[in-house]
Amino acid sequence: NAELKNGVGNLFARVLKLAEKTEGFIINIPEKHEAADLTRQSWANYRDALANFNLAVALEQTQRLIAWANRSVDTEKPWTLNRPDELAKVLAPILEIIRHIGLQLLPFTPRTAATILKHLGVKLPASWLPSQFTALEQWTPGVILVAPASEHLFS
Repeated sequence: NAELKNGVGNLFARVLKLAEKTEGFIINIPEKHEAADLTRQSWANYRDALANFNLAVALEQTQRLIAWANRSVDTEKPWTLNRPDELAKVLAPILEIIRHIGLQLLPFTPRTAATILKHLGVKLPASWLPSQFTALEQWTPGVILVAPASEHLFS
């Protein structure tokens, strides 16, 4: 899906480039944020869609997350912020949404998803148990590690 590819590719490139400017600053994911509710609903719908083998509806949930993150970047205009601590605060929920996007993409584009997750410091197990995946679905307050985006998502 070209829309999905362009949406996640542009989002990933823009946000990770901005996140590099926070070097030395800890990016803390807020415990409560409007995006937390969005991710909970997205995961519920995503799981239901996959359980019913409705892949298009599952990907629609991922598209909703991508759209939210892109709107957030456009609204917040993080490139106008001069202080790395302010930039980190604005980027934190967006980076957490990108983590969820990467997780939801795993069954569809594993290499792209793995690239996204690697840059966000997510360690993927060699094999998955459903309980492990469910734990990763949660909105995770705390610290996110961002590695520079040295590779393209889609080749």
